[in-house]
Amino acid sequence: MKLTDQNAPQYDRRQVAQTYGRIGYIAGFETLGDHAINISTREPDALLPHHLGCIVFSSPTQWEKVGRSCEDHTCAPVGTGPWKFRSIVPRQRLELVKNAGYWDPARIPTTDRLVLLPIPDASNRVATLLSGQWPGSRRPRPTPCRPCGPPTCRS
Repeated sequence: MKLTDQNAPQYDRRQVAQTYGRIGYIAGFETLGDHAINISTREPDALLPHHLGCIVFSSPTQWEKVGRSCEDHTCAPVGTGPWKFRSIVPRQRLELVKNAGYWDPARIPTTDRLVLLPIPDASNRVATLLSGQWPGSRRPRPTPCRPCGPPTCRS
């Protein structure tokens, strides 16, 4: 595995430093077929799917094309999903476009593009939703509410 084997072609010590603590419970992998693997853990790990999403899985061809750089690979990813990468401005926006050639026609997006904007502050996420500027949010504040007028004091 590229995060544990320093001789692996796609080993990148910076990525190891960022992600190794997230995969400590992984005991091994087993190939089940062309499109499936089995991941064994040392003990139950409910956060494993989330942690796997933090790892850059590198295409060997793309890894060589971008000069064996994790950062450059992240800004020029490849894949086969329903969306294709168009552009990224780190910590500002990610733009994806529809992959009309996606293998599962039922999952081809109905819109032509998707722009993801990170909004770290919960209050700003809710304000963006309530103002109609954005139709969805990954983590809105637990109790968002519409302003209901000036505050009143009761004695």
